[in-house]
Amino acid sequence: MQLPVTVTFLGISHSAWLEADIRKRAAKLDASCRDIISCHVVVDLPHRHHEKGNPFSLRITVTARGEEIAVKRDGLRKELRVVLRDAFDVVRRRLQDDGDKRRPQGVSYALQEP
Repeated sequence: MQLPVTVTFLGISHSAWLEADIRKRAAKLDASCRDIISCHVVVDLPHRHHEKGNPFSLRITVTARGEEIAVKRDGLRKELRVVLRDAFDVVRRRLQDDGDKRRPQGVSYALQEP
């Protein structure tokens, strides 16, 4: 990754374990797709509705080869890790799909035995 991962917390106090988890997942993205230029993650707690389970919003924006992939997921605060995992999985699949589209027809990168 050419630029560092940016993690922003809005309406919620900074969480060291959450930021570490986000950075770990972003590093895995970088290992699977070397074309990533930037990654920005926003964890937002827009409303403080405790009776509804503290809903939050998670936005991931990844720029790769001039294209921007944005994923937004909402969930309950107690489900934060699950929503985070699912959102990064969606970003990874979209990066793979974009890579497959850019690959020339008939070219295979599979290992071949001699």
